[in-house]
Amino acid sequence: MGSITDAIASTFRDFVTDGVPASGVHEPLKAEVRALGPLIEAAIGNAGLGALVSVTKTTKALLEADTAHAADTVALVYADSTDANNDLYVKVGASGSGSWTFTNTLHNIIETLAKPYSDAAAARALNDTWPGYASATTAERAFMDCVRRLQFEGVPADKFISLKFGFWRDVGTRFNVTFVMHEDADGTGAVDACTFSVASGADAWAEPREIVMTAVGGSGVTGSFIFTPPASPLTVNVASSTAAMFQRRAVNRDAIASSTSRNNAIDARASTIANSRIAALVNPNGQFAPFRADHDETGSWSFATDPLFLRKFIKSLRIYGPKADYRVGYVKNTDPRRIDIVDHATGRTVCRLAPGSGQPWPTKIKGSRGGTLALSASGWRGCFAVAELDPAVGDAMGGEGPYATLARGGIDQSFVYDYSEVRALVLAQETKHTIRVGPGRTYETVAAVNADSRCLLAHPHEMVRVIFDPGTFSGTNFARPEYVFWEGSGVDVTILSGPSGATQNTVESPLDGGLSHMTIHAEANRYPLHIETNSLLWGGADQERGVVQVNGPLKLTAGAGNNTNLIGGGIGGLVEIHLDTIMRHRSAASNSADLSFHNTATLTTGGYDPAYTVQAFPSKLVVTNCPEATGVKTTGGDFAVISLIPDADPGSPPMSTAVLRGNDFDLTRRILTDATSHQWQVIGANVTVSDTP
Repeated sequence: MGSITDAIASTFRDFVTDGVPASGVHEPLKAEVRALGPLIEAAIGNAGLGALVSVTKTTKALLEADTAHAADTVALVYADSTDANNDLYVKVGASGSGSWTFTNTLHNIIETLAKPYSDAAAARALNDTWPGYASATTAERAFMDCVRRLQFEGVPADKFISLKFGFWRDVGTRFNVTFVMHEDADGTGAVDACTFSVASGADAWAEPREIVMTAVGGSGVTGSFIFTPPASPLTVNVASSTAAMFQRRAVNRDAIASSTSRNNAIDARASTIANSRIAALVNPNGQFAPFRADHDETGSWSFATDPLFLRKFIKSLRIYGPKADYRVGYVKNTDPRRIDIVDHATGRTVCRLAPGSGQPWPTKIKGSRGGTLALSASGWRGCFAVAELDPAVGDAMGGEGPYATLARGGIDQSFVYDYSEVRALVLAQETKHTIRVGPGRTYETVAAVNADSRCLLAHPHEMVRVIFDPGTFSGTNFARPEYVFWEGSGVDVTILSGPSGATQNTVESPLDGGLSHMTIHAEANRYPLHIETNSLLWGGADQERGVVQVNGPLKLTAGAGNNTNLIGGGIGGLVEIHLDTIMRHRSAASNSADLSFHNTATLTTGGYDPAYTVQAFPSKLVVTNCPEATGVKTTGGDFAVISLIPDADPGSPPMSTAVLRGNDFDLTRRILTDATSHQWQVIGANVTVSDTP
């Protein structure tokens, strides 16, 4: 075939590896599409059409500035940064005047040639989720087009899943989706499996969002998908009742492959393949990873006894911090045991993995952020690490000693993850473990599930989702562990409630993770939700740890005698908190704002210290879709941000930023306490900010 046809066929090929379906559906890259322009231009230059082109310009602006050409002259724009401008133009008017008329000829050619490929790719992507998409009705397709990354958990291996309902804004502003589970592809014995529903508010959804479905009727089936709100209402609200309907609404079996019973055979087969084909290719540790490719323990304290000690002892190690050269700097195998992670360039210990005095080596351990490694006057000075160990190797070695060079103890860069990578993982909420809490479950209380090793050891690559059953969990100081997401069964169904006379806040949520689909109540004069990132995360130019939280939808309520914020706390450098669709209710007048955040850290000894509040990194607070509070209005207003101490360089970046979108706050305030100028900037359409001394 010709070079243009070959190039288009390659750019818009069906699969990542041409002709290999297992490689996945290929999404065309913009750079490859742009590269077709010069190819077509060259072809035009050698064809009859090329003979018509007498003017070529790199940009539309340059062409429009050049009118010294006769009428009907044909010009080509081929390198404009706006792709739509790259095409053929025809001169109108006499030389020195007139203008250039855009023809869209080349774009029409490319679109015509590419359409079969793009249509096929789109259809194939949908068929990966919905095998019956081709025979689905218009209404069913409209819903299917809005769904991606659909997956289910807890489906028995011999069951099938299909769509029952899927409607959005068909009645008012509600949203509902329900899936059924049945015995065969024809829908025999269909029963409701899982669902998600909101009675109102769906019209405010502007961005794609994750929908998490809860089990129906004791099915034990849960699910999730990413929903992209369409421009028009969805009306798939007729229950499937015939074999044809079940078949065209069927979900691909791959989407329910997370079922434990179905995965057992797959896991066993994968393990057999790995053991037979890979084991023969690697050294006694399994591979050099997580150590550098030049790993060599020669000259270290362990060399005489075992030159491969580190590789055998530390099976996996992930470091979360700035991209830098890190090494295992010291290992102590006698009580109190420890592994020190060192920044090689500075010689500074940035993380310590220690099981505690009197404790043996565990099989998995998280790096400590406590003690002298945590905070100095210039800020947080440590990283965060997770390691998998072989305790028997450490115990057999005994003793202790250093690793002074990168060759001896250096960690491969592919095992170092900076703040932007951690942020992406948390925002994606791709949890590895799901734990349920409620009456009759393995864990019936918050304290019990918090003690589960999966919660204690949660980290960015093994985040945990704790799902609360319907009901009220009464208590205070419910502390959400880091990298754990708490999810209720509905904002009016799951309630975390602080009793009257409580002396602590209901929920403390200081670190990465989030809360959703529940009500949090404070009957006494305490916070329902307190987000005070602890002092380890405040500081200056050397800060190496941040916090990202995603909270919502939530409902926050307070008792009649409550006179403090419904939600609040403090955020500092490199902290990002998202509050989405918070429904706020207050039943008594208060002189505190409903939502309030300050941007300085409290010291453990009390008070505030400017050294700990340097804004060396920007922080962000994003509040979206919060409806107006009900009940008696508070004199403190709806939303407040506070500067507690003077800023050394007021008004200059980086500053803390509050982004307000889609809320209906009557009063937004920036409050000064002892400060002379604000460290906050407030951004949002139709937001009126009142400065208060």
